Order: sequence, then structure tokens, then C-alpha cells
Amino acid sequence: MAHRLCVLLLLVLASLGPCAAVTMLADDTIEQATELKGRIVIIRLNNGDLLTGEILSTVDDEEFGPGIVMETALGEATVFTSQIAEIRLRSDNYRHTHRIFLMPTAKPIGDNHFIGAAELAALYGGFGIADIASITFARSFIPTLDAREQVSLLNAKITLYEQELEGSVDNMSLALGVNSAWLNSNNRFLHVYGVATFERPRSTISLMGFAKVGSRDQYTVSAGDRLDPFRISYQDGAVGVGIGLDTRFTQYDGLHFIGELWNSDVGRPTNTTLVLGLRLSNSSVAADFGIAVFTQPAAAPFMSFVWTPF
Repeated sequence: MAHRLCVLLLLVLASLGPCAAVTMLADDTIEQATELKGRIVIIRLNNGDLLTGEILSTVDDEEFGPGIVMETALGEATVFTSQIAEIRLRSDNYRHTHRIFLMPTAKPIGDNHFIGAAELAALYGGFGIADIASITFARSFIPTLDAREQVSLLNAKITLYEQELEGSVDNMSLALGVNSAWLNSNNRFLHVYGVATFERPRSTISLMGFAKVGSRDQYTVSAGDRLDPFRISYQDGAVGVGIGLDTRFTQYDGLHFIGELWNSDVGRPTNTTLVLGLRLSNSSVAADFGIAVFTQPAAAPFMSFVWTPF
């Protein structure tokens, strides 16, 4: 008799288990939606489709069960917890808005600390302090090249202002920063810059102005036995401008076009560089591939890989 009762109890628990699990998942989803009310989120459905919108409220339908009411580009929509695989803040879905390729945007790094490799010859990384300070650094490791001839970079940025806007722009950010680069141990460039970033649902546009300060006008560049030394001229006090674009392809959520246009001295149109490329990304990694075109004329391919582990 006791054996039969145990078997019956196990059958009852087995039948209730899936129902209880579904109920717990639904409760967790509603709790998460309540915490994110008023925020822009991306909801991934069980069939793989993505919905982007602002969470307005939660509902409990007699026929379909609990659900979430969202304001989307097509109007209000109700998504039921039985259809939802994942809810994520839009800002957590794409974690690379703090940079284009070389160009920093006004967006802070925040919690999106990263490490990466560029051109298979340099390591770089960055971290944020709250949503204000952003620090990035890089160092080349070219085999057979002396440490004194390697390239280094240090960039510090403070995001001064972030504001959600109504109309054609969703968000605007303003930042100031300082950038120090070493072509080798004897050649250092120091720049101060300001950058404004305008964010749309699919695109980010950044406008930058910068000035070279506190260094000499003439430099001798060398790379050991790999390159004959040559001199370059870069006037102290030169003022430059830059524009950067990062836009997501409509039909491919993880595919972005990235582009930068630089002029390091507005008095010299020949000091201009154009960078065009593609970025494959998800919430953890990004891979950039493209080409840089110089007005000399010359062109060079570029690639980088970034991992955002946390």
C-alpha cells in the first residue's frame, strides 16, 4: 500500500512540475518587466523574432495569461510570457556604442569593459568608471621590433552630459577627452578633444573636434631594420575634425556598417583619412573588417576583435 502511495505521489509531482516551472518563469518575466517599466528593451520571442520598444505595463489575460504591453514603432503591442524567450535592455544588446573604430564617441564605456586585438599586432582594452569616465589603452607587439619602437596609446574621456530627446534623435551625449599616442618612445602626440554623439534606434552619429597640444612640430619615424627613418611634419596647435557613423543593417541585427572621416589639420586637406568597414557583433564579441584610405594616395586593410566578458 505504501509503495502504491509513493508511486501515485511521484506521478502527481511529475504532472505538476512542468506547470509549476511555467508559472515560475512567467512570474519572473513579469517581475523583470515591472522593473524595466518605462525603459527601452529588446524582447526575443521563442520563434527568434525581435521586438524593440518601451515597456508600458503588464496585463493578465484570461485566455492567454500574463503579458507585457509595449510601445513599438508600429504602435502598442501585447506580448504574452508564453511567447517570450528573453528580455534585455537595448543598451545591453549592443555594447560597443562607446567607439566607432579608432574614434571614441561621447557615450561612456560604463560596465562594458573590454579587451581586444587589432591587426593581429596590437592588444588594447578599456574600462569605465560609473557612467562618467572611460579609459582605453593599446600597445603593439610586433615581433623582432624593439620595445622602444612599438606604438602605444592612452585615451581618457569624461562624458559630461546625456539626455534623452523627443523627435528624430533618441539620445544625445557630450564628452571631453585627452589622447596621448607614441609612434615610438621618442615621438609622442598629445590631443585634447570634444565629441557629440546623436543616437537613433539603428544608428549612431558622432562629431568630433580636436587639437594637437604640448609637443613639437617635426618627428623622425623609424621601425628598426624594417623601415628607413623618415621625417614627418605635424604642427603643434593644429586643429582637426572627425565624423563617425555606426549603423545597423535592418535585416541583420548583428551586422553594422562603420565609417570614419578624419582631417588632422583643417588647414591641410591632404591630411585626411577615410575608414569604411563592417562589424559583426553580439552582446559579448565584435569583429571589425574594413579598409582605410589616405589622400597620399594609399590604402590599408584593418581588422580588430573585441571581447566584452562581463
